[in-house]
Amino acid sequence: MTDQSRTPADRGPKQRIGVLDLGSTSFHLVIADASPTGEIDRVNRRRVMNRLAEVLATKKKLPKAEIRDAEEVCKELLELARQESVEVLLPVATAAVRESANAKKIVAHLSKVLEQPVRVLSGIEEARLIFASFERRLQWGDARVLALDLGGGSLEVALGHGSTVEWEDTLSLGTARLASLFVSKDPMRKKSRAAIAAHVKKQLKTVRAKVDEAGFDLAAATGGTMGALTRLLMQRSPQSNAEPPGVYRVKRSHLKELEKELVASKNEERLAMPAMSVRRSDLLPTGAVILATVCRELGIKSLTHSDWGLREGVILEYLGLIDGAGS
Repeated sequence: MTDQSRTPADRGPKQRIGVLDLGSTSFHLVIADASPTGEIDRVNRRRVMNRLAEVLATKKKLPKAEIRDAEEVCKELLELARQESVEVLLPVATAAVRESANAKKIVAHLSKVLEQPVRVLSGIEEARLIFASFERRLQWGDARVLALDLGGGSLEVALGHGSTVEWEDTLSLGTARLASLFVSKDPMRKKSRAAIAAHVKKQLKTVRAKVDEAGFDLAAATGGTMGALTRLLMQRSPQSNAEPPGVYRVKRSHLKELEKELVASKNEERLAMPAMSVRRSDLLPTGAVILATVCRELGIKSLTHSDWGLREGVILEYLGLIDGAGS
């Protein structure tokens, strides 16, 4: 793998880059050919579910068994990166790792396995990288945009216009985290749904005040939960030809209908739904409640799903196309 210090001009027309996202619900490797000007073409990807956020919902630190499992997954994904001739591997860790009481130990172990340092992203860094990838993917011009990324451990929120982020925040509202805290039955009980919605509403209080004051023209979202819900909705209402591939507009009313259906269903019924994610079927009712509540509380009438998110933002930053992502 090549020297990461080279400038974009030194790297040639395209470079094969791997982003290893050590997330709260899964470890996800995306391999892409990227040009110095920001064109990103995916070559391969692999996701391994781990549900670390569920563990940390009841424990202060990751146990040794989970750390050993994480090491094995990293070995597997590193081998795939090598098989695909990845020139630069960019490993980043998010909410589950940074919030664990033994974060330094986890990072040391995974860095040793990957043979390079793992970068632990702050919630603010996550939000800025996601916003930057949205701006490139959705080409929204100078519109005021509210950007969301719902992960397993946290919800990242950013608001800005063009390529400028005005403010960003990270909230402990991840899908796996809240499912572990509030859901014990399948189908989900009504009191569990009410508890999730009330918790989300409470956590959003400060963000809602900022959004109400600033306003926005459109809202965009990414993340595994958002992607899985979008695929379900696309089966019911195919994408308009006006939207580019990888982009889909989700109406709040349609999301609300899907939320009701998912919450009332058993897992075996969800697995029978066309386009259902087998890996996320048990978490999607919780994710739908979170997103539907966020839309209601923040006045979002529709959410534009983007297939670009944090991982593409990491690539754009490496290419030098994002200013101040870590500031």
